[in-house]
Amino acid sequence: MHGVGEKLANKVWEIIESGDLQKLNELSSTEEMQAISLFTNIWGVGATTARGWVFYYHFHACLLSVCLVRNIVTVFWYSA
Repeated sequence: MHGVGEKLANKVWEIIESGDLQKLNELSSTEEMQAISLFTNIWGVGATTARGWVFYYHFHACLLSVCLVRNIVTVFWYSA
């Protein structure tokens, strides 16, 4: 295709030949993308906000996992 890079041209041909794009299907089936899709169904929530919420959840879930593994039961937050 004239004016189109090789990678994009390959993706266009994949869609033309199969009617689908495998990479898109793989990405959209991840847990993170499903959560983002769910959040963007809320009125006023766009992709950026939804991604932030998903990141916030994963960050705190990881922090909780570290606390549980290290047997840290109580975490105190002090504000000055």
